[in-house]
Amino acid sequence: MSKILITGSDGLIGWAFRLLHDQEYKEDDEFIFCTRKDGNLINEDHVAKIYAKHKPDYVIHAAARVGGIGINLAKPAELFYENILMNSFMIHYAYLFNVKSIVSYSSVCTFPDDAPVLTEDLQQCGKPFDSNFAYGYAKRMIDIQNKAYKRQYGVNYFSIISTNLYGPNDNFSLTDGHVIPCLIHKCFLAKKNNDPLVIWGDGNSLREFIYSYDVAKLTMELLKTEHGKDKIIVSNNNELSIRQVVEMICRCMNFDGEVIFDTSKPKGQYRRPSDTALLRGIIPDFQFTDHETGIKKSVDWFAKNYPDLRT
Repeated sequence: MSKILITGSDGLIGWAFRLLHDQEYKEDDEFIFCTRKDGNLINEDHVAKIYAKHKPDYVIHAAARVGGIGINLAKPAELFYENILMNSFMIHYAYLFNVKSIVSYSSVCTFPDDAPVLTEDLQQCGKPFDSNFAYGYAKRMIDIQNKAYKRQYGVNYFSIISTNLYGPNDNFSLTDGHVIPCLIHKCFLAKKNNDPLVIWGDGNSLREFIYSYDVAKLTMELLKTEHGKDKIIVSNNNELSIRQVVEMICRCMNFDGEVIFDTSKPKGQYRRPSDTALLRGIIPDFQFTDHETGIKKSVDWFAKNYPDLRT
């Protein structure tokens, strides 16, 4: 039985690992769920104490300071500083404590804004999209550090680059949340207050979304597989327009009010399609959760837990 330390386990991916452990891994591995109560990961002493206490065989580094376009525009310095520190300390102490492997989560925000299709080898080739530049550069350094430690110490560390995540226990903040959780919250309030649902942009931008439970399952399979890759894009390659996402959320929430697309607001890049040939070569038969089901589960979780949720 392996000891697997999971940081950020009170967040979106961490919550998915809690469900995954109970449903599929309870008899196979010991999951150690680490939250902010266990230590501040931008504090080196705290990180060292976490490793010394638990002595994990594997680490899944899911903690991050993250958010949607609003926080990326308003707080780039905080996003850069906090992510650089926690990633650097987590990877360094994985080496010091002889962890077999650490997997960290990167982001499609790390890719250059002119990349026609996202492939692993293009991640460092050009500047990230300007509205996400600080977060994007901080996340890029995961792969630089992994490569440096592999070259000097021969370790087997890698990153997972997921497309747009969503699921239960997401950050549903109206200002700091990602697309789907933010839209779920907006739709809920519009229905509650009998107001129109106002959406940033024209609704035509395309995104690839992935349900958080799927990412957790894929992570466990990749962590135990001798694939030898530095980074792997994880996506189901099913592009949806923001307008389609809004329509799904409205159906799941039974909202039949007016929907207004505010074209004076930023809409981000038009599309960021990804190439998942590498993932399919390692795990060819993975069955992804369809978006209607995933969004319905997310909406139901939000409604059940409102207002006692992350916002």
